[in-house]
Amino acid sequence: MFNEFIASIDKIVTFTNTLAGEIWFLWGIGIILLYPLLLIVITELAHRLSKDNVEFLHIVIHVRNIVLPVFLLYILLAKILLLPDSNIALKIIKTLFWILLIHFILKTVNAILFSETFRFQERIPKLLIDFIRAFLVLFGVALVAADVWGADLGKLLAALGMGSLVLGLALQDVLGGLFSGIALLSARPFSVGDWIRVGGVEGQVKSVDWRAVSLETKDKYLVMIPNAVIAKGEFENFSKPTPMHRMNVNIDFSIEHPPNQVIQVLLTLIKNNPKILKNPKPDVYLSGYDTFKALAQYEIHYFISHYERKDDAYKLLMSQIWYVSQRENLRFHPEQPSHPLFTTDSILEKLKTLSVFDISDDNLTQLAQNAKIKNYGVHECILTKNSIVTLFYIIAEGIAEQRNEAADYDKPIATHRLTAGDFFGFSGMVSNENDGESIVAVTDLTVIAIKIEVLRKILQINPQIADCLESVIKTRSKFEA
Repeated sequence: MFNEFIASIDKIVTFTNTLAGEIWFLWGIGIILLYPLLLIVITELAHRLSKDNVEFLHIVIHVRNIVLPVFLLYILLAKILLLPDSNIALKIIKTLFWILLIHFILKTVNAILFSETFRFQERIPKLLIDFIRAFLVLFGVALVAADVWGADLGKLLAALGMGSLVLGLALQDVLGGLFSGIALLSARPFSVGDWIRVGGVEGQVKSVDWRAVSLETKDKYLVMIPNAVIAKGEFENFSKPTPMHRMNVNIDFSIEHPPNQVIQVLLTLIKNNPKILKNPKPDVYLSGYDTFKALAQYEIHYFISHYERKDDAYKLLMSQIWYVSQRENLRFHPEQPSHPLFTTDSILEKLKTLSVFDISDDNLTQLAQNAKIKNYGVHECILTKNSIVTLFYIIAEGIAEQRNEAADYDKPIATHRLTAGDFFGFSGMVSNENDGESIVAVTDLTVIAIKIEVLRKILQINPQIADCLESVIKTRSKFEA
């Protein structure tokens, strides 16, 4: 009985050794052990990616649900059932596996290089992307044709060469655009996002492909310019070597105004323009005369941070020049009527309406006689920090803001809003400098500007008014804090 048991064990061991020597048995054991493990690992990876990276999640699911099952079917047919390589079913399954593998590689490359996570696509032209994809596809097709179907790559390349010659003759214009695109790609004279002008077309580069460059104009039209046209002609790039752009503006004033006065007024205006860079410094100079029209011609040079902001900066500058010409009584033409001046009575009436000062009519009249009405446009800076203060301002109409950084228009730090009846410039009563925050017009603004030295004398006679004004300033500071 024992001998029979030993004989049975020997037969089992012999059979096991025989199976262990069979390749199909080893592949079967490998699939039984490894395939469930791979499914667990890939499923866990997909679960983690679902929280962080959706792009790679789709790739992992594609591998788990499609690539792995097809690969398992191929192993079953080729390594376990041992079907010959000439079997049609095996060739079809193998071809399908290679197609899925190439698709997986393309999706992976696309996710790594061109996804929103890595953002390489903004720096790599679309033409190069298309070439990489085409190369991977052609390489995969050649590999499948040679490995699975036994195609002769030499003959295939020869056929492709003849076909390329015929296509080259038939598609000369298209290929000309293609090679022009390659030249643009290698030289990199512009990138996606740059502002360029080609011929009479100006716009922002949206894409560069094998055929053309796509521009989006300021009117939001999409213009396609063939690469061959760009390669043969000239173009301007406003975004390189630096995104800064210099603007040149010409403006005329009546020849009666002293040039130094006009230049100083314009320079002060430009330096306080939030859309114009402080460095490089803007420049204003007298460029010539039109004696027939009695005009002095001035040229303004200034820089903006990006080309696409030039219209905004220009429109704001032109608007501010009108307001400053009103305030400084500068005329654009000798025959232009003088700007209307407010009378003492009209200023006195406004002071009484606003009720800022509780003083006698004589003192109020004295203030009105030493005051002016000034108008400011939207975004104009009335006072800057540490500027010389010679006037005390009372808002008659409109809204202004106190800001920590008036020059930083893109990120203003507003601390308080001032409306009709509010005042600013009180620091000029103590010192000649504005030690407070800058004041910027939020809407069109009308202010009553009173001479500081006159107001100081009246407040010395009426100290209770000074105490009241100081109390308002302290209350405003507490509110800001």
